Amino acid sequence: AQLLQIVPLLLLASMVARGPSTSGSTGLILGCLAFSRIGLWSFDLAERQIVQNSTHEGDRLAVFAVERAVSQALSFIMMLCSLQWSAASEFDVLVALSVVGLVASL
Repeated sequence: AQLLQIVPLLLLASMVARGPSTSGSTGLILGCLAFSRIGLWSFDLAERQIVQNSTHEGDRLAVFAVERAVSQALSFIMMLCSLQWSAASEFDVLVALSVVGLVASL
């Protein structure tokens, strides 16, 4: 469902890339992007509830603490990568690393 909400955004982005940008098209792209976040937030809330319901009450704090620690460590690695490859000409390296991370998470 999340990908279905991003399809209009990609179509609009390709239209803007072909022609001059207007404030209307930019607003439409931002609106579609904001709309696509609704699915992400809904998934995040549902995932949290499932984890809370399936985890023993005494273990919940440890589970969420480990999740938070891993998230912070990966955010730090992401920041280090963006410092290493900070030139605009090296942006493709960051995109490739993002794709690798996304595929590895599946």
